[in-house]
Amino acid sequence: MTYFHWLIRRTERKGGWDVFYGSLDKVTDRLVERGFDRMETEDAIETLVDKIKNGWELRRKPEFEDTANE
Repeated sequence: MTYFHWLIRRTERKGGWDVFYGSLDKVTDRLVERGFDRMETEDAIETLVDKIKNGWELRRKPEFEDTANE
């Protein structure tokens, strides 16, 4: 998720949305091959892209942290 967030922000600054969406088309194709619904996948990706473009930031999720070392 961190990489995806960075990638969208970078694409906004430098352009290259054609390349960005071309790559996502390939990812979507792979997900569809594994049983995901194409329209739902595309909608989910677009919703996430829009959220990030509108200023949504990643937040730390302590519930996902590894507590094995405590």
